[in-house]
Amino acid sequence: VKMFDKSIIEYDNFDDIPDKFYRLLKYNPEYPPSPHSEEDHKMIEEYENYADQLNKASVQLASLNELYAAQVQSAGSHGAYNDQVAENAERLKAQMEALSDNLATLNQVYGGMLSAMNKN
Repeated sequence: VKMFDKSIIEYDNFDDIPDKFYRLLKYNPEYPPSPHSEEDHKMIEEYENYADQLNKASVQLASLNELYAAQVQSAGSHGAYNDQVAENAERLKAQMEALSDNLATLNQVYGGMLSAMNKN
């Protein structure tokens, strides 16, 4: 049983299981009937090892998907943050230009005052 695009798909034949899928939900192989031969025991052990590997891969893939989703969300918020920084930089530039103009005007007034004071 596996999950694909949020729907559950069951496979009865091992060869039908695709190489890639989102998450393994359940793995129930059909074991040969008892008594088991040495070959049967090896096959059962291989099934169990395969199930463990599939389960670990499924858990790791789920973790990677969660990490990827967090990074995508973070990238989106960084984009918004960068836009805000750019907007603030534009506002700061406009304010600095206004301050520069005001200082130039004050310097002219101060210069005029000094000239008037030096004439006496």
